[in-house]
Amino acid sequence: MFRVAARARFRYGEYMEVAGSAVQGGAAGGHWGLVVLLRNKGTETCRMQGWPEVFGLDENANLAGGARHTLSGYLGGVTSNELPVIDLASGGITSALVEGTSVNGGQVPCTQYHGLEVTLPGGDDLTKIDGPFTSCDGMQVHPVVPGTSGRQNS
Repeated sequence: MFRVAARARFRYGEYMEVAGSAVQGGAAGGHWGLVVLLRNKGTETCRMQGWPEVFGLDENANLAGGARHTLSGYLGGVTSNELPVIDLASGGITSALVEGTSVNGGQVPCTQYHGLEVTLPGGDDLTKIDGPFTSCDGMQVHPVVPGTSGRQNS
């Protein structure tokens, strides 16, 4: 699990604690994923919907590429065509899945990110998650969903 020490204040609620947890790529291999976990550390319920903004960071901590907003990908995401609306109670957890591939088939060079910078939906503050992460076809980020897997239950 990647640990993030930052807390961020958002328009729609109180303080959130953010952490990242690596997930395995699955049967076809060559895929990697990171579940961004969000825990409501405040006393009020927060409403959340949409995508976090995710950017790769180079060796000097400069922005080196952003993740595409997609509903779902190889590892998970949203199973419907609608964005979930989450009312996150105090102590509740929600998550978003970031994914990419680490195999390129020799077509294009892969990009090595030394970390990720994450801004949550509706948020102003940034959180950094240490890498490394390799992406051969860019990164995708899926919307926030209830629970800790980054995957919406059908």
